[in-house]
Amino acid sequence: MQKYKSHRIVEAAKITNIEQIEHNHTKITFEIPNNEDDNIILDNTKDLVGKPTPEVGWYIIKYPDGYFSYIPAKSFEEGYSIYTEQETEIKQDRT
Repeated sequence: MQKYKSHRIVEAAKITNIEQIEHNHTKITFEIPNNEDDNIILDNTKDLVGKPTPEVGWYIIKYPDGYFSYIPAKSFEEGYSIYTEQETEIKQDRT
């Protein structure tokens, strides 16, 4: 396979709880920067079909186009670093 390096900026958070609610819905709770929790409710028949089943400790990732994905913590932490606005400023200064 060809090797690839990601250059996208994504939003991500560590999953702290997963709960099956109602019929065909999963509530995923995740950490947000101010030490609070937030959550998202996903439709099992639409949002989770064909994807691995997320687990507590994994990361939920939201891409700029609104697509959600899940990745084990080790893979995420080895492949991503925290993005800061300073990185954009430094890049612009170099041009």
